[in-house]
Amino acid sequence: MFLAQRINLPKLLKLKHPEADEEGHSGQWSAFDICDAWAEKRGFQTAKAARNDVYRAANNILRLACDGRICLCMRPPEYSKRKAMWETAEETLQLRDKIGKVLGNRLMTGRQARLAAEEEAQDEEADDETEDECEDEEDDDEPIGSSNPFALLAED
Repeated sequence: MFLAQRINLPKLLKLKHPEADEEGHSGQWSAFDICDAWAEKRGFQTAKAARNDVYRAANNILRLACDGRICLCMRPPEYSKRKAMWETAEETLQLRDKIGKVLGNRLMTGRQARLAAEEEAQDEEADDETEDECEDEEDDDEPIGSSNPFALLAED
């Protein structure tokens, strides 16, 4: 199983090896063992023979991966040695921009976050100035709002 070769599924899913009770247990997990243990844990049984339904368990594990509940992340070759190069690559920057647009700019670099914070501070200062000007022009005689939504109808 591709997924089990790259991440430690037995530990992640807290599985107990099907042959753990036997003395000849070697500690090696096969794809079938992982599916068998997952079927046992989840209670997946075949209809007639009441054996562990390993096919349903395998499908369930793959669905967990497709849904993102089991995360598989792969880095480029020699990523740790050339991390700066990968982070500034054109494709990486384009991907970051696309993800930022989709997620509403929640993923920003430190520089982008500082610029956004500065823009917000400038906007707040401008809003404060306009509020001060509006407060001078307001009349205190008439109430602006009312808790009764029908109060405006009664004024005619």
